[in-house]
Amino acid sequence: MPVDVTISSYNLMVESCAPPFSSRLPRIVAAISEAITQSLPLIQVQVQVFALCLQEVSSEMLPLLLGDPLLRKFYPYSTHHPSSLFLSDRNIVTLASVPFSFFTIEFPERHKSSLVIALEEFPLEVANVHLTSALTDKSITAKKAQMDILTRFFSDSSVPRGKKVIMAGDFNLTSSSDTIETALSRRIITQETFRSVRDVIDSSFWEDAFLCLDRKSTRLNSSH
Repeated sequence: MPVDVTISSYNLMVESCAPPFSSRLPRIVAAISEAITQSLPLIQVQVQVFALCLQEVSSEMLPLLLGDPLLRKFYPYSTHHPSSLFLSDRNIVTLASVPFSFFTIEFPERHKSSLVIALEEFPLEVANVHLTSALTDKSITAKKAQMDILTRFFSDSSVPRGKKVIMAGDFNLTSSSDTIETALSRRIITQETFRSVRDVIDSSFWEDAFLCLDRKSTRLNSSH
């Protein structure tokens, strides 16, 4: 059965200087709605699946997100409910259009983890991640360790044959060569970090969706 899967990711940015989330929500929902519209399949499919990975969700934001009519229409299933208790101000939440089970992969850093959903009727798992921020020796080491945990888990775990695993979220990875070279010249990072910053994600295991796909959505065939 042909299935069209669209995965979106947004960091909602918890900042004390930011406007109230209630005033930002309409623009966020409009952006999500536009992404959904743009992802409509070019050919007719029997099933469309939507998943939304959110980072930096606070207790203030959660009930507003889950109560929004458009989000409830496209993403009626959530890893959290409006009264869920968070341990920090920056949390990860995943929504989807179809039922799923979920689990958490913990990282050593406080309040850092990956939230993984497993769609019940389709051969797909989605890992929502928010890696440690900043471009420093310490933060790059932490990011690498977090990604290594994810890579080991999905390579060693009993993921059924034919099931896809997609990782989405805020990787906090600097891709600009100028920025990385400036950090090195200012001694913000060492030569060792300079050489390893682009190896945080193991490219022998993970494929970059922007490089391997010519569309914004991933097509799966549930018969495999």
